[in-house]
Amino acid sequence: MVDLLSKLKFYGQSQSIELDNIYKNASDSYVLDYSQMLKYATNRGKQSETEALLSSSSMYQRCLEATND
Repeated sequence: MVDLLSKLKFYGQSQSIELDNIYKNASDSYVLDYSQMLKYATNRGKQSETEALLSSSSMYQRCLEATND
């Protein structure tokens, strides 16, 4: 999923709108290891973009709440 951000210029501007849906649906449908995903995104220089896309996911929000408790 992080690699999609890196390749965004190849997909065009219209695909960037769909990227929001991809992140939200994947996060809500699958068990994702957010810490590993964000670590990989940091290595690729895409951490802020990845966090912005994940912020629309209810599962990511629950994960954040759980780590803050």
